[in-house]
Amino acid sequence: MTESVAADAAVEATRRALMLAVAVSILASATIAVLVVSTVNDAAAPPWWSDWTIAAFAALAFAGAVGPFLGSSVGRLIAGIGAVAFAAAVMVYPAAGLAAVAAGQEGTVPWLLTAVSAPSLAILVVGGWRWTASFLLVWTVVVVLSRSLLGGYSLTGLANDTQALLSAVTTCAVADVALRTAVQVDRAAARAEAAAVVETEERARLSARSRAAAFVHDEVLAALRGVAEWSAGTREAVLRQAARATASVREHPPSLDLEARVADLAAQAGVALETQRSAGAALCSPEVADALVAATAQALLNARRHAPDADCRVRIVSDATGGWIEVVDDGPGFRPESVDPGRLGLAKTVLGVPAEVPGMRAVVDSAPGRGTRVRLDWTVDPTAPEPSDVDGWTLRTRERVVGAIFVVTQTAVGVVAAVQGAGGAAVSLAMLGVLLSLTAVVGAARPRISRIGALAVAAVMGGAVAFGLWAIPAPITYGSAWFVTAAAFVPVALALRDRGGIALIGGGILLALLVVDALVRPADLPQMLGIATRVATMVALSTVFVAMLRRLRRSAAVQAERRVASARRTAWDAAAHAELVAYLTEVDAHARPLLDRVGQIGDVTAADRSEARAVEGLLRDGYRAGRLHGHGIPDAAKQARLRGVDVLLLDDGGVSVSTEEWVPGFAALVREQLAAAERRVVVRVLPAGRAARAHLVADGRLTVYPAAAPSSAGVSSIGVHGE
Repeated sequence: MTESVAADAAVEATRRALMLAVAVSILASATIAVLVVSTVNDAAAPPWWSDWTIAAFAALAFAGAVGPFLGSSVGRLIAGIGAVAFAAAVMVYPAAGLAAVAAGQEGTVPWLLTAVSAPSLAILVVGGWRWTASFLLVWTVVVVLSRSLLGGYSLTGLANDTQALLSAVTTCAVADVALRTAVQVDRAAARAEAAAVVETEERARLSARSRAAAFVHDEVLAALRGVAEWSAGTREAVLRQAARATASVREHPPSLDLEARVADLAAQAGVALETQRSAGAALCSPEVADALVAATAQALLNARRHAPDADCRVRIVSDATGGWIEVVDDGPGFRPESVDPGRLGLAKTVLGVPAEVPGMRAVVDSAPGRGTRVRLDWTVDPTAPEPSDVDGWTLRTRERVVGAIFVVTQTAVGVVAAVQGAGGAAVSLAMLGVLLSLTAVVGAARPRISRIGALAVAAVMGGAVAFGLWAIPAPITYGSAWFVTAAAFVPVALALRDRGGIALIGGGILLALLVVDALVRPADLPQMLGIATRVATMVALSTVFVAMLRRLRRSAAVQAERRVASARRTAWDAAAHAELVAYLTEVDAHARPLLDRVGQIGDVTAADRSEARAVEGLLRDGYRAGRLHGHGIPDAAKQARLRGVDVLLLDDGGVSVSTEEWVPGFAALVREQLAAAERRVVVRVLPAGRAARAHLVADGRLTVYPAAAPSSAGVSSIGVHGE
């Protein structure tokens, strides 16, 4: 699986959220247009230009509000059309404005031309940061040119334009970081999927062989053992077992869900089943389900064999954190520590397989005279590791850009306000100094500002703005109260320092001060509402974007885990099915002809007994041999067994990967020793971390296969005794 195969889930979710923000921003712009532009008719724009711009905004609003329901590609297409239409309106405006003035229309640039945040955000989502930066550069040139051609800059125009640019740059900067983070999340998830698939396929093959081995252990090996130990007294029992085994090979049941498979096992064993499933219960992975079913089947078989007259019951319980299965009987019991660890039943299937599966645990509680309880637990880990700060450097870089633009533009506005005497030069310069100081304090706090520090910043900001509003004459205008919208960038800075709640409080303080001013002094409501709308939009969008970014980073690991889990399930199903079919085909090819022949003839020859022992060993190898079950070793082992050689193949090296580079070379050595052996061959792959990869004992001579790639002299052989 490659990165391109995985769905860009995080990117698409982020894009949908950003397009919804576009729709919200356009709603705010429409509010300003209705409340301000409609009451103050000072815009120099021909009707066709206004209609064109409104249509572009309508397309963007539609794409943001409805686009996610139409599909990602359709929504982005509509947004792209709206963004291009607005960009074209911006570029043609100087000519349109001059034409309007020539036709006798007075005024300056229209408000809609400065509602640039929503189109910029849409361009970012559709085309990326470079297109957005290019558009904002063109927009700035157009606005400056238009202001110059249509009567020059007023304080209101300067404040509006600079703060419109700041709003657009701020929202786009944070949104771009969110998109970049989402891209990295998806790429990391894709890489994790690819790695998980490789591991899962290997584990699935092992589990499938374990499941098949359990069935083989129950039926086929018993039949082969009966053939190998044939006698007149066992004839009828062996024939019945052979018939049952051949039928089982043909009719091995397909995989079902966990509860259905356990219910089927309980029904076959004729025992009572109790099922308890909580609301929101977690689903176990196929790997866990296979191990649970194999262990449950073996526990029921053991109960039937060793406590045939006992009362036996099965209980399966599952909830949001996992679940457990219990097989309980009131039979004679036994001492678990006395069981031979080489036995496939209890030691391997009931205890061994669950021990190798992450999240599983098997416990056997029994004692002579008090029955047996087998409990199989499985858990689901609901937590995920915190993702790394993948967006740190991009966010800091964009903070610096936004900060530089803020300092330059608001210094210009403050100086112009001081020169024009809007409320007094001292007031304007004092407000400028306070705002620059507050933003510097917040910007210097890395990676976040303390809660007390953030509250102090918000309080100082509120006090300064209150003083500024008191000091300037009523009614306030966008130009005279420039510091109110400039102050809105202080809460934005707090949001960037992970103080979104306090940022909203700061925005609320600014809005409350505007309301109080409107109530106690004469007010120009359109101007007041225009200021309030921009403040609210700026603070709200920035806070939401930053919160979305933080949430995206926190949920990155969870989303990756879900995608990896899905990939694991798919890979598991495919690999396990293929391995199960291959293994059962192997069983059918080696065991069924012999068992069919015995069943038809009703007698066993010496050659049949020898073949039965060889096939039994071969099938046991399929469960125990791991890496050794391939590369011609099974056939070589079978031929050795037919000659009377005792062969034992064991892989204790953990999850086996038959394609490991060292395996073919070692397999060649094993085949050579099997062909020459006369009495006994024991081959064992050692656990990881040992100085040697494997040991091979053939007729009393030990061969050590080193962990490093062996040379001709790297393989050492010594004589051993007491095999």
